[in-house]
Amino acid sequence: MEYQNADGKAVFYLGLCELIEMRLSASADYNYAVEALNGCWNWVEGKNVPAKVLLDLFHDDDDYGVEASMGVEQEKSLWDTWACIAVGVVLTSVAAYKREGVSYLPANLEAADSPQTHDQFRGCFFSLIPVPSLIEHYQMLLDALPFNQVTRSRVRDCAFLALHQATVA
Repeated sequence: MEYQNADGKAVFYLGLCELIEMRLSASADYNYAVEALNGCWNWVEGKNVPAKVLLDLFHDDDDYGVEASMGVEQEKSLWDTWACIAVGVVLTSVAAYKREGVSYLPANLEAADSPQTHDQFRGCFFSLIPVPSLIEHYQMLLDALPFNQVTRSRVRDCAFLALHQATVA
């Protein structure tokens, strides 16, 4: 699977989010995380989810969504979890806008696919799961998965298997 294109980056980060999203289950805003990830995976799996809908799951005009929940989170590990999910949702939104053929991205997505975003994700993710070799194992498993066979279930299986492999290696 190619990680350099927008669709591949979305899948890559969403899969890693599968490893951590349950950390938010006690949060009052957990439903925003679930709804956002479900929307992103529906888009990945080819269901007709417009880019604007995905962006609204990140942040809408009424201050709901992943970004708003992240902004009020006080506990560092939960903030890190929200931050990782935010990156997954934002990169999926970017991929959706690109697939829709827009000539420009909304302002809050312009810098979404930057080295700083990827570094922030890694920093937050590794503070939650401090297993650096996980990424290498995960990439190898995703490489073996043809893009036309990408589903949430298969990518999730890759992520959990990679975590297992990385922790027993």
